[in-house]
Parts: sequence; structure tokens; C-alpha cells
Amino acid sequence: MEERIYVIPLRKSFRHVPSYAKTKRAVREVGYFISKHMKSDNVKIATELSNLIHKHGRKNPPAKIKVKAVKDVKKDKHKKDVEFVMVHSFDYKEPVKVVKKAETKVVAKPEVKTEKKIDKLLKKTQEFAKEKNIKEEDVKEAIKRAKV
Repeated sequence: MEERIYVIPLRKSFRHVPSYAKTKRAVREVGYFISKHMKSDNVKIATELSNLIHKHGRKNPPAKIKVKAVKDVKKDKHKKDVEFVMVHSFDYKEPVKVVKKAETKVVAKPEVKTEKKIDKLLKKTQEFAKEKNIKEEDVKEAIKRAKV
């Protein structure tokens, strides 16, 4: 695995191209440059690099760009070694793989606290009902409806 860093000048490549095709030509020029300097015909441009070049639209690509080119070997369907070059922006960092730990089961505790809270709420509602002259039967029915 071979890794190199390049600053690719793009301005000369899209100088004599129509304005609507400048960014497309700049992306193509990155491929040409890397294939020439890394001596490999199989060049893959990362999506994040393409997005960086397209950042200001198709009419205004950057004049130069700093990239990191990694030459690697990959097995083909027919078990042949295929050499390719992957091009990333210089600031690109590979995502970290997170390994999940085994989940632990939580044993349910008895709901003593919630029952105490319900009792307190019942007392408060009954006191409120006495102050407002509401029948206790109406309060109990409302509480039953709320539980269901």
C-alpha cells in the first residue's frame, strides 16, 4: 500500500473550456494527473473529493486542490489481483469502526415508589375536591378513567 500527497493544479485544465463544463473537466483532470503520477490506469475518485470540487457550483471549481492518493491491491471476481488508486481530499479521515458491547439485561424492580406517588396524588385530589365542593364519587370515577 503506497500513499502520496499531491497538490494538483486545475486552472490550466479548465481555462479553455466553456464555463458550464469547468468543474466536470477539473474532476477529470484529477484522474489524469493521478494516473500519470501514480502509474496506474485504474483511478477512483472519492465522493467527498468530488463534492469538494463541486462545492462552488459547476462554473467555479478551485484553482488547485491538495489530495491524498493511496495505491492498493484488491482481489477481483476471478481471483486476480487488481491494482487501483483511491484519491481522497487531504483532510479526509477514515471513519472509525465502533464495536458494540454485549447488552446486559436489567431486572425490573418492584414499583413501590410509583404506588406511593399515586397515593399522594389521590390524597391531594381528594383534598382539592373537598375545597371545591366536588363529590368523592366523581373524583374516584375520574381517577379510574385516568388509570385505564
